[in-house]
Amino acid sequence: MNYLHEFDLRNRENRIFFIYKYYLLKLDIEEAKKELHQNLEEYDFTLEQQNAIEKIFDNIPYIEKLIKEKSLNWDWSRIDYLEKSVLINGSCEIIIFKNKKQIVINESVIFAKKYCNIDSYKYINGILDKLK
Repeated sequence: MNYLHEFDLRNRENRIFFIYKYYLLKLDIEEAKKELHQNLEEYDFTLEQQNAIEKIFDNIPYIEKLIKEKSLNWDWSRIDYLEKSVLINGSCEIIIFKNKKQIVINESVIFAKKYCNIDSYKYINGILDKLK
């Protein structure tokens, strides 16, 4: 089952902001899933999106490890939470959901240019491009 539609930018942004909340509030994975279920109407996620977010959270430790391996010159603990969220979502779309890499990178860069630090998009682009 394909949980994500490649061109659904609004849902991508909603997922990124939910992942951001996980980092910002320093939730553990189970707390984040509980938050998702308790406030489902607030997030306006479809069942498909809810399943995607649960799958993302199930894979966060693996994805974080993969990103750390690809970002040799960066200390993960010093990366902004929003940038982490973009990387986690984009990495999951590429690795877990098998979405088209170039589309995911392009939309992640657009998001980063809009919401993140001025040069963050370069780092995000570089890391996501290294994923297979």
